[in-house]
Amino acid sequence: MTENPLLEVENLEKHYPITEGLLRRQVGTVRAVDGVTFEVRPGEAFGLVGESGCGKSTTAHSLLRLEEPTGGDVLFDGEDVLACDTDELRRFRRRAQLVLQDPNSAFNPRQTVGDAVAEPLRVHGLDDAETRRRVVDDALERVGLDGADADSYPHEFSGGEKQRISIARALVLNPDLIVADEPVSALDGRTKADVLDLLDDLQDEFGLSVLLISHDIDMVRRFCDRIGVMYLGQIVEQGPTADVIENPLHPYTQMLISSVPSLDPHASSAVVETPSDELPDASDVPSGCRFHPRCPAIIPPADVTLSREQWLDVVSLRFYLEDDWADARSARQSLPVTPTNGDSPTNSAAEIRAAFDLPATLPDEGVEDAVTGAIDALETDDLEAARQRLAEAITSVCERESPELTDEHASRPVACHRYDPDKPGDRETGIEHSIGGD
Repeated sequence: MTENPLLEVENLEKHYPITEGLLRRQVGTVRAVDGVTFEVRPGEAFGLVGESGCGKSTTAHSLLRLEEPTGGDVLFDGEDVLACDTDELRRFRRRAQLVLQDPNSAFNPRQTVGDAVAEPLRVHGLDDAETRRRVVDDALERVGLDGADADSYPHEFSGGEKQRISIARALVLNPDLIVADEPVSALDGRTKADVLDLLDDLQDEFGLSVLLISHDIDMVRRFCDRIGVMYLGQIVEQGPTADVIENPLHPYTQMLISSVPSLDPHASSAVVETPSDELPDASDVPSGCRFHPRCPAIIPPADVTLSREQWLDVVSLRFYLEDDWADARSARQSLPVTPTNGDSPTNSAAEIRAAFDLPATLPDEGVEDAVTGAIDALETDDLEAARQRLAEAITSVCERESPELTDEHASRPVACHRYDPDKPGDRETGIEHSIGGD
C-alpha cells in the first residue's frame, strides 16, 4: 500500500496587488504562485526547479505560512495548515523547518553560534540551558562541526560552514520536513557538493523529507527523487527525476535541460532555440499556456502549411511586435536588421523579413498575406494594425486555452496541449517530444 504523503499542496496561490497613487488604488496583480499542486512523501526529496522569478521560493514561504497564501490548500500529515490557529501553527513549524539561501544573512553577528542554533529550542519552550547546550552540541557535530564551535561567532566561519550551522539549527527540533530554499547557490563548487552530501546523509539518517528549491538542474538531478518544473507561477511537468531529465516532455523542461552543459563527450549539445528569450512579467502573464511566446513547439492552426522553421520565424515576428513598444518607429529601430544596399539600414520590408529569416514569399498564402500586411502597417507607423494582422492569421490553441497539468495523455503529469489529441492544430510542425527525437 502506498504511504500517505507527508505534505500535500493543492492549487496553491500567492498573488500580490499592484497599487499606485496616494490612495494605493489597485491597478494590477502579480501572480507569483498560481495554482501549484504537488506532494512530498515521507523520506522523499522533492525538487521545485525553474528559472529565477518563477515562484519557487514564494511557493515555499507560502506553504510554511511565512507569507499568507491567497488561495489553495496545504495539508501536513493530514492536517490543514492554512486553518491552523497560533498554537497549531507553532506545532507545524516545529515539524517543518526552513534552510535559507544566504547563510550570511541568517545570523545575528552579535549572537554566538550556540545561541543562534538554540533559538528554535527557546521559542518552542525548552528553558533548561544545559539541555539546550547538549542538543546544540549534538546538532553541530552531526553537520560536521565541533560542539566547541557553539561559543564562536558567525564571522569566524566560511560560507559553507555557516550553511552547515543553518542546517544544524533546522535539525534541533527533530523536524519531519526540511524546506531548503536554494541552500547552496551562494557557495562554490566543492562546498556545494559537500553541503549536498551532508543533506543526503542527514535525510538517510533521520528519514527526513526534503523540499528542495533550486534553479540548478544538475543539483536536483543529484539529490531529488522526484521534481516539479515551474514556469511563471505554475508547475508544467512533474515526475521521477531520472524520467524528467532523460526524457523531458514539456518544451520548457526541454529548453531548461538543454541549457545545462553535459560532462558526457558523446552527448548531444544542441540547445533548444525559442522564438523569444524574454521571460514575461508575472504581473502580465500570457494567455493560455504561459510559455507559448517562448515555445519552439507552439502549435500552428491546422490549416497552416509551413515548415517548422518558417512557422517559428513568423511566430518570432509576431511576438516581437507584441512587446511593449512605445510606437511602430521604436519597434522598427530596434530590429537587428542588416542593410540590403550596404549602407545604413532603412527598415525596408526586405530588411524586416531578413531580420526574422523570412523568405521573400512564404508558401502559405494566408500567412504570407498577414506578414505582408503587418510589415506594410509597420512601415506606415501603425503598430496596432501590424499586431492585429498577425494575431488574426496565426492564433494558436496554445494562447487561447490554458493546458491542465495531467497524465491523461502522457506518461506523467505535463501541462502541454501537444499531448492532448482533442486540441486542434498541427503537431507535426514543432519540435520532437524529447530532445534529439525519440
